[in-house]
Parts: sequence; C-alpha cells; structure tokens
Amino acid sequence: MTSARSTDASIRVLATIAVLAGFSIPVSTALQNISSALLVVAILLIPAARRQIGTALRQPFSIGCLVFYAVFVLGVLWAPSTHAAIGMLVKLRPYLLVPVIFAGCMLLPVRQGVLLGFGVGTLLSVVVSIITALLHHPVLYGMPGDYQVFRTHTYHDSFASILILSIAAFWLKGAIAPRYRKLTALVLAACVVDVFLFVAGRTAQGALLAALCCLLLLWDVRKGIVGMLVLVVLGAVFFSSSNMLKSEVTRAQYDLQQAQKGVLRSGNYENSLGLRLFFWRNAMAVVEQKPVLGHGTGSYQAVIFEDQGAQGGRNPHCDYLWIAVETGVVGVLATLAMLICGLVQASRLASPERWAATLLVVTFALTALLNSYFTDNITGTGFILLAAAMFAGRWFEPRSDATRGLRQS
Repeated sequence: MTSARSTDASIRVLATIAVLAGFSIPVSTALQNISSALLVVAILLIPAARRQIGTALRQPFSIGCLVFYAVFVLGVLWAPSTHAAIGMLVKLRPYLLVPVIFAGCMLLPVRQGVLLGFGVGTLLSVVVSIITALLHHPVLYGMPGDYQVFRTHTYHDSFASILILSIAAFWLKGAIAPRYRKLTALVLAACVVDVFLFVAGRTAQGALLAALCCLLLLWDVRKGIVGMLVLVVLGAVFFSSSNMLKSEVTRAQYDLQQAQKGVLRSGNYENSLGLRLFFWRNAMAVVEQKPVLGHGTGSYQAVIFEDQGAQGGRNPHCDYLWIAVETGVVGVLATLAMLICGLVQASRLASPERWAATLLVVTFALTALLNSYFTDNITGTGFILLAAAMFAGRWFEPRSDATRGLRQS
C-alpha cells in the first residue's frame, strides 16, 4: 500500500513538471529549458517512468530522432570549430533525449500534463494578444499591427496553429462532448482570429491552411475536397479585403523578379521573401562546395561568413538548407527519415489523436521550409515535447490502459 502511494505521488510530481514543460513552450524559453531538464531528471529517477525507456527506444520516432542526432555527432569529425560543434550538439540535445521523454509520456498523466500545459500557455498567449490588439497597446514582443506577446510572430502563430489543428481534429471526429462544444468553439474562434488578423506570422498562416486541408482529407476525402474549396473561397475573400496582404504580395512579386534577374542584393529586397531568397542563394552556394557530408556540425555561420562576408546572414531561414550546409545530403535525408518515422509513429494511434499527431509533423515540416525550426532551441524542444506527448498513446483513456496501442518491439 505504501509503495503504491509512493508511486502515485511520484507520478503526480512528474505530471506537475510536465504541465510546466508544456506551458513553457509558447511562453518562456528560460522556463522551457529548466522544466524540460527537470522532466528528464524526474523520469530517470521515478521507476514507473524509467522502466518504460526500453520500450520507448524501440519506437520509430525515437529511432528517427537518434539517427538525426547521430549525423550531427559524426559531423563533429570534420567541423572547423569544436567549440561551435559542441554548442550545436547541446542545442540539439532534445533529439538525443527523446527515448527518455517518450518513456515519461507513456504514462497518461504525464502526456496529459504536457498537452494541458501547452494548451493553457497557448490560450493565454492568444487571449493577451487579442486584448492588446483591441487596445492598440502591444506588450513584450508585440508591435503596432503585429500583436505577438511571449514569442515572436511565427512562433506565436505556429503554437496557436497546433492548438487549432488538435481541437479541429477532435471536433471532426465527434470526440468533444456536447456540453463542452460552445466553449471549444469559442477557443477555436479566438485562436483563428488571432492567427489571421492580429499576428503577422505569414509562414505559420500558410502552414496552418495547408495542414487544415490535410486534416479535411484525413477526415473524409470527399467532404475534405469540398472543405478545401470552401477554404479557397474564404482565402480569396480575405485576400480581396486585406490591403496589407495585397501590398505584401506585390512586394513579394518584386523580390521574385529581382531574384530571377540575378540582381537581388543585400538591402534591396522589399519583404521577408526577398530576404529569404537572398539567404537561400548564399546557403546554396556553400552547399555546392561540400554537398554530401557538408562542412561539419556547427559550421554554418563560419562558412557563410568566410564565403559571403557579414552580409551572408546568420540564419538561412530554411532548416533543410542549414542542415545541408553542416551535414550535407546525408543530414537532409536523416531529417526526412525522422519526419517519416514521426508519421509512422502517428499512424499507430487511433483517430483523432492520429490526425493531430500527423498534423504536428506536417506543420513543422512545412514551416521549416521558411524558418529554422528543428535546429532552433525553442521550437526544437517544443517539437520533441509535443511529439512525445502526442505519439505516446491516447490522450483520454483509463490509467490502466495508458500505453495501449504502442508496439513493444
């Protein structure tokens, strides 16, 4: 009896840390670093969680993440700077710790804690963003016309998008009890309004629309096609009524024309697309020098500066290019393998969790085309925490059935 009580108390402590870890993802980098470290230590110390590590190691997503990390470990061998290489490995530490985090999330209270904390933190961000927008008084990272709060706009919109997609998945499956539907609809509406009207994370907005189309197809192919057409119509209406969006498109067209003429230079682009085109061109020039194995782990900034000078950019705003510069085609293939392993892991769940988990992978894969998400501390750690919680089992099931559906080998 005493042993059972001790185990229950330990799991409650672990679940509390999990809530903090989930809450920190959309809110605080410092809290994220501290709580994720505490979560790993607690999992290793608590027998009920620690004994799940063997099973977690055999899961496709864990294998994919370890292969991804191993490529960067090998990249240290030809890295120009050992110090920079070690710094990169430290930043990518969540991928090495996936089996431990996954093991903890195989306990229902722990994965529920991560997801609950993330939901509360994201909703807090959305509510504060809307209030500051209505008051025309930005706070923290916010600025007039772009009312991000705790995170910059792409992060803010990405995390809100994950909440939107998860709620939408449960709604389409009919898994939300009638008594909660009005409240759920209000939360969903608030998130959608905030993402598209008050926070200008255009990359995340585009990824959300693409992921919503995927969700509709996962739900029902025929109805999904109709739903996609509705989204297209709504998008056209939104575009026609938004002078800001029209202006952005015009400026983007100018940048594309400049790039096609080969005259895009540092400082003469009109918007963030031009900036990205400029950075991509610089990164591709470096990739072509060592396309197979890259220049080594942690080498991006050094080789770009050597090849392009200070104007080359510290960040290519494309994870696949960043990874290609440092670890070549091998690293890009390892990244794609990790994402495929994530999709395989998601496929082992029942819907709507399967849909939500699949869309987490899709959202990050798409957003990483225009941003550094997997190699970034904030989003990389967030991705691993959310993926482990979403992949480890059903979100709402009896404690005695907490790990049903996971294959043991």
